[in-house]
Amino acid sequence: KPTLTGTIVVKGPPPSVSLAVSAPIVTYGGMTAISGTVSSLKANESVTILAQPYGSSAQQIATLVTGTNGTFTYSTAPTMLTTYTAKWKSATSQTVTVQVRPKITLARTSAHRAFAKVTATPSFAGRSIYLQHRSKFGQWVTVEKLKLGPNSGRIFTAPHVKGTTTYRVYMTT
Repeated sequence: KPTLTGTIVVKGPPPSVSLAVSAPIVTYGGMTAISGTVSSLKANESVTILAQPYGSSAQQIATLVTGTNGTFTYSTAPTMLTTYTAKWKSATSQTVTVQVRPKITLARTSAHRAFAKVTATPSFAGRSIYLQHRSKFGQWVTVEKLKLGPNSGRIFTAPHVKGTTTYRVYMTT
């Protein structure tokens, strides 16, 4: 009577790595944290983080070592719309995207003059911003459309209004 013998090897699921972002939208210059977990849930595993800024190819920006329970975190300050992925062993995470909105500042330079600047990548030279003041009813009213100069800024004379007036500048998408 023939006898069959063999070995069964149970490998379990293939390696996987998760990825999440703490702030999917940041203001230019702001930070966000990218974090994830490797499926082995082990410490001291090597994870590679790749970033792909809009219009560019993906590039490695960090190699991390997992901590307790296979977790990792990386802080970054993207300068434009950027997609991130993590690689661990043969696994690649899903992508996470961080949008970057321009930083708009408004400062008084004298009693009636002000300076507005948009800081972002790429430049916003030639784009328009809108100067608004708060009405006595609490609504924002557009006072003037201002074209930004070559350094994405504009010095202008604020309209003189009797009493105290609150101004802001904004830009459309």
